[in-house]
Amino acid sequence: MSSALARDRLGAPGIGLSIASSIAPLTVVAGVVTTGLAVTGLSGVSIAMVAVALTLIIFAVGYVAMARHITNAGAFYAYIALGISRPLGVGSAWVALVAYNCFQFASYGGLGVIAAPLLKQSAGLDLPWWGLALVAWLITALLGIRDVGVSEKVLAVLVISETVLVLVYSVVILFSDGFSPSLAPVSPSSLWGPGAGALLVIAATGFAGVEQGAVYIEESRDPKRTVARATFVTIVLIAVLYAFASWVQISAAGDQAVDRARAEGPEMFFNLASGSLGGNAVQIGETLFVTSLLAAMIAFHNIISRYMFALGREGVFPGYSAGPPPTARPATPPSSSRSAA
Repeated sequence: MSSALARDRLGAPGIGLSIASSIAPLTVVAGVVTTGLAVTGLSGVSIAMVAVALTLIIFAVGYVAMARHITNAGAFYAYIALGISRPLGVGSAWVALVAYNCFQFASYGGLGVIAAPLLKQSAGLDLPWWGLALVAWLITALLGIRDVGVSEKVLAVLVISETVLVLVYSVVILFSDGFSPSLAPVSPSSLWGPGAGALLVIAATGFAGVEQGAVYIEESRDPKRTVARATFVTIVLIAVLYAFASWVQISAAGDQAVDRARAEGPEMFFNLASGSLGGNAVQIGETLFVTSLLAAMIAFHNIISRYMFALGREGVFPGYSAGPPPTARPATPPSSSRSAA
């Protein structure tokens, strides 16, 4: 088995797209925002997104600093194993793998449940949700065994498409008749009261996977800079997108925002845009909502496979656990007490 991943494959844009894909912007804007409203009854979703982003930037300062000195796809495992102890590193790796797999499994179920009625309505195909989930698994698996550049191109198309849709729909809603701007979504006072903690936790799920840039460090073109640039730029851009789109959505719904979120769920965002764009806006939005989940699956599959490879290389998992990638350069071993400058 090779000891390292293929080098010089990904630049900052490629890693940033992988991070953004796991975050799934459209899924967050249509799904997480409405969930936050429905569950907590608080309108301060935009300010909650900003608060989480600022916290993540502080976290990322130390995180990418470690990545510059420890060039290892094991990320959390490598940093904790080298900095504290190997047993704790192994434990952190298991926590990370379980969490990433839970996100991936949930995405499969969500895709199947959302895509099944959409296909029946648009094409007359009555397929079980689990059948569609299996198709998504097959696509993800096939991309997973191809060169990382192939996944990069697919993710670029999917994540750019959903991001453009979020921006277009948000602008359309902003300039629609009767739109009235509200300060409630961006007011810090909106975070006080029962449910504020839950709202922050829900907002944090909108950034799930933002730390995965370090997993690609062995494949990056400039390990000392690429991961840092991709991580910070992605956090800032995604936070601005979330804050803007959620502010527009909640302002447009007005006093009915919470009730509509509970009644309409993710379709609230699409329904608000359909007032100006017509009924097709809902179908297009739902279609890209499905592809957004597919992009998240591919991104999480990539990070899971790299974690497993790093753990196999360290002897924590069987050596064949992630397959033999092309040899490139030795990675910084977490069992070593030295770090790469």
